[in-house]
Amino acid sequence: MSIEFIQDSHSKGFLKEIDVKGKKLLVLNTPCSFKIRDKIIQQLKDSYLPNEELGGILWAKPTIEDGTTVFVVDKVSFIRNAIEDKERTDNRKKTNAYLPDNLEYLSTFKSVIDSYYFPIKFHTHPTKNDNHLSEVLSHIYQTDTSEQDRRESENHHLIANTNLLLPRALVVGSTLSAEIFIGLYDGFITPKGFEDSKVILQRQNFDKLSKHVANITFTDNQKIVLALILGGLLFLTIKYPRFSIPVIISIFIAAQLLSQNTDSVETPYYFNRLRHGEGKIFIPDEATVKEMFSTWGA
Repeated sequence: MSIEFIQDSHSKGFLKEIDVKGKKLLVLNTPCSFKIRDKIIQQLKDSYLPNEELGGILWAKPTIEDGTTVFVVDKVSFIRNAIEDKERTDNRKKTNAYLPDNLEYLSTFKSVIDSYYFPIKFHTHPTKNDNHLSEVLSHIYQTDTSEQDRRESENHHLIANTNLLLPRALVVGSTLSAEIFIGLYDGFITPKGFEDSKVILQRQNFDKLSKHVANITFTDNQKIVLALILGGLLFLTIKYPRFSIPVIISIFIAAQLLSQNTDSVETPYYFNRLRHGEGKIFIPDEATVKEMFSTWGA
């Protein structure tokens, strides 16, 4: 396996050394970004299984664009889910867990490193449910890491006595839309989950919406019509709660999804939610992270 690539990447500034509990680790240097080619986005969408987990390795090539580190993902290797190869007692199966075939994984990992790419291990979360409403809720819930994901993300790669820790990727598709969620977590450069990042994005989108609404000027007639509509909705909610509750839930879900939309964000941090085209994900440096989370109180 090419230790030369790791050493070369370190000397060029793509990697940095950190100390974690007395152990030296090489991790990706920040700030940086990931650019996932549109053909890879399409492959991930086409291969997504709504009722079971799959996974593999994203091939990330280190490059410099306009003086900034960009890891270009232009290849993907899917690796068989071997979670059910042996009888288990922990209820982990293909519908809720991913365990790559070990021989296939090691072979692919070596090929990636020898090709001077960084191997970003990824897996999917299924969203299939009994009805559309439950499936949408499942999609919202599944776009975050599980406890198992967070534990496994701490495992580093040992390459010729060098400890390499890379971020992992979570991919979540949908049977209800063409949208796909791709997020990077851990690797000591990103959070272990996406909850805080989503909160920041929601507040950014809410601020943009508030400013837009504040600039809208309603005529007296428009104000009357708007008041009548809101009053009518309130009346129907009180009069027919059985029918209005599903509508309210649907509006809440739609608001959640819209508030986590990355379309209007120039630099989507840690994750991207898109329908087509290249997927860009930005990883800020430590100073930016501190400022970002202190500003938004996340």
